Amino acid sequence: MHIDFTKARLTLVIVPTDLRCGFNRLSEIALQYLHIDVTKGNDYVVFISKSRRSAKIIGYDNKGSILIVRHLDQGRFERLMGAATGPAVKKLTAQELYLYLDGEDIEIKRTHLLKG
Repeated sequence: MHIDFTKARLTLVIVPTDLRCGFNRLSEIALQYLHIDVTKGNDYVVFISKSRRSAKIIGYDNKGSILIVRHLDQGRFERLMGAATGPAVKKLTAQELYLYLDGEDIEIKRTHLLKG
């Protein structure tokens, strides 16, 4: 099995989710609230725990369901801001996902028009 995040849409749910759920319940949440059907194989959805120390990624390929658990021993996943309207999600690139899952910041407070 080889997971290539560059060939799918990546969605990060920025509000805490109860991660005691398994693949079936998380895919129901994605379908019901985000209108993302992960069983079609085009999407990966990332859920974060309330403590922001654990994440679960769900997806699907031609062989079956995928559930990846990532737990940080040190630090926490970055708390991201969301739009005031619409679903509390952020679209990510594969590179942003890798950075995020390693506990790195993907958003910073800008202090200058051209420089960070």
